[in-house]
Formats: sequence, C-alpha cells, structure tokens
Amino acid sequence: MSDPADSASAIAALNDMIQQHSPDGVIDFNSDESDALFEAVARYANNNKPLPETPEEIEKMLQSMPLTATHMPAPGEESNAFKAMQAIIDDVPVEKRMYNYKESGNRAYKLALRMTEPRPDETPADKGRRMTTRKAKLEEAIAFYTQALAVAPPEKDVESELKATIYNNRAQCHLGLENYGYTVRDCQKAISFNAALPKAFYRASTALFKLHKFAPAFVMCRQGLQRVERGSAEQKQLIALARQIVPVWKRADDAERARLAKRKAEAEEKAAREAKLAAVLKKRGVTIGEAQFRESAGQYDAKPYVDEKNAVHWPVTFLYPEASQSDYFADVSENATINDLLKQLFPPLGASPPWDAAGEYVCGKIEVYVMLGAAESILEDSLRVDADKGTKVTIPAASTIDHALGALSKKGYIVPGVPTFCIKPKRA
Repeated sequence: MSDPADSASAIAALNDMIQQHSPDGVIDFNSDESDALFEAVARYANNNKPLPETPEEIEKMLQSMPLTATHMPAPGEESNAFKAMQAIIDDVPVEKRMYNYKESGNRAYKLALRMTEPRPDETPADKGRRMTTRKAKLEEAIAFYTQALAVAPPEKDVESELKATIYNNRAQCHLGLENYGYTVRDCQKAISFNAALPKAFYRASTALFKLHKFAPAFVMCRQGLQRVERGSAEQKQLIALARQIVPVWKRADDAERARLAKRKAEAEEKAAREAKLAAVLKKRGVTIGEAQFRESAGQYDAKPYVDEKNAVHWPVTFLYPEASQSDYFADVSENATINDLLKQLFPPLGASPPWDAAGEYVCGKIEVYVMLGAAESILEDSLRVDADKGTKVTIPAASTIDHALGALSKKGYIVPGVPTFCIKPKRA
C-alpha cells in the first residue's frame, strides 16, 4: 500500500509542473508550454529519467505508465505514476474495489456473449476473428474477477456474498473456454461461500458432465435441485441437465461393465490356454523359458498354444550366424518338419536369397543345430551365436518340431519362448 505522504508529494510535484509551464493554469494543447508540460509529466512518470528514444526504451516507459502498461510492475520497480495510481486505489474500500473489478469483468463477459452470436452472411474468416475476440474477452473477464478476489482479505466475512458471485461468474467464463477443471473448482468455491447458488451447481454439473464424470455430475445436479424453488427457471434448467446426464451415464456404465466382463473373459480364456499348454508340455517333459535372443523376444509377440487336436503350435526362428540373417515363423505346428520350413525358405527351383551370393543355402545341403547353453552376442547390427560357448547339438532336418524339442529337452534343454534353430551350409 502506498504511503499517503508519497501520494501528496506526487500531486504537489505535478501541480508545480503545471504552474511552471502554464502559470495561469490553462493548458493550450497547441502551445510550446503544453509540450514542455507533457515532457515534464512523462519524465516524472519515468522516475525523472531522460525520455526514451529507442523502441526498447519506449516500450519500457510505456510499461511504467498505468494507462499504457500491459502488466503490473514488480514490487520496488513501480514508477511515480504507478505509485500515485496505487495511492488512489488504496483509498478505495476493499468491497468497493472488489465490486469495481467484478463490474469490469461483467462488462468483458457481456462483450464475449455478443461475440458468441453468429453474424448474418459472415465469412469463415469473419467467424474466426469473432471467436478470437470472444476468447480474448472471456480471458479478460477472468483476469478482472481474479483481481477482485486478490484484493479481498481472506479473514473478512463481510465479502462472502460478493466472493461467491465473483467465483460463480469466473466459473462461467472458464466454462465458456472449456476449462472444465477450473470451472468445477470455482463453483465449489462459490458454493462454499453461498450454498444457495443454483447456477454454481448447474455450471459445476455441466463441467463434470463434459469431463465424463457422470456420477459426480449427477450428484451436483441433485444438490442444486434441493436448493431451488419448485417450478423456477433454475429448477427446469437443472432437471433438463439431469435428463441429459442419466442416459449417457447409463450407456457409459453399461459399456464399462461390458469392457470389464470382456477383459475378465479374455483373462480366463488366456489362463485356460496357458494351463492346457503347461499340462501338455509337462506330460512331454518340455519346459519353456525366456526367449534366447533379444531379437526374438522383442520383435515378435506370438506365443505357443495347443489347438483343438491337442497339437502344440510354436513360433519359430531360424538364425543364419554366418550371414547375420534370420527368418521367423509365427505359427508352426509341432507336426511340421524342419525340412518343411526350409523348403519354404529355399525352394529347390527358386532363386537364392539376396544375402546368399554364393548360393550355399540349398535344401539337403544345410546343417541344422542348436547351441545348448550358448550366449547371446550382438555385434553392431548383426545377431550372431557365440560358437565358442555352449554345446552344439545337430538336429536332423527330417525331425518334426515336436521330436526336435523333445530330444533337446531330454538333454536338459529349456525351450526358449521362441524356439530357435541355427542354420549353416554343409561343407566338405
């Protein structure tokens, strides 16, 4: 709050300037004296610093003058003009200041309402400008209401009614800007100061409805209905809103119940599949572990399963360590042979893959093996099997997937989540 002595000093200084530059007290706006007066007042408003010349200095000076500033100065940086203005404001009673800010907010909101109404024959560009102005006016109204609340001492109860109105009005502006969270909070504040505000209940309920919080929206609407007169416009408005909420709430609730039921059914089906797979594999002495190679674990998401004929289906990866290549099958029946898969990859009359320039990968001339206990080694972008570690077990290409995995399991092999076989050409 400004010191009254400073205010009196500021007014006396301005009077001295007027007497100095216009002794008779009459200011002719076309005279040299008036120009000198304007310059003196401007210098005074600029804390007696020289008048600005650069655009930056001019902008700084404009921010120091109440009528041209776009924001309040930081504490301790107020110009004499701001100090004089603040002294005048501080003399106004708190409730009057709150009321003035509220009225300014109301005027800005009314202008925003006018911008909401479509104009005859307006173009899309005209509509865009109109909606931009509407948004700016709503934000301006919010700023005024916020200022009104900022000057109110929280310990005073005499402004409770006024505070409730201001919070309620600001909530309406937030609702217009689709700031639904702020709308609810302001309505709750308004109700805390005055529980007999049907519009606050209506606005909070509307915002909660927009946020798809149907139960709280209905509760707020019902609380509002308990506080309005029967047959009043407010009652009709709240009833209409409740009629909107209930069917949407029911549909959302039904959809959620259906979603949860579907999730439960899927979980039960998955558990049943896994139990069936575990029982079949246990009977065969096969144990599933983690995927052996990161490429297999991260790139593919197929899982083994048991079909209606009790046959296990596996995702299978073939690695070609010498070529740093791989192939993947998402669904392979355990009754398929490794040779069946190789024929799909290397048809007898087909061309060699681009990475096999020497044409060495030919059915019947390929060795299939698994490295028991082999480690994973990533070299740059290539996936390789470290042949120096682990035990090499050759698999006959005529073996079925079931026979191959069963034979490996008898050697203590834990089948990876994605069974992986290594392939290389047979050489003399």
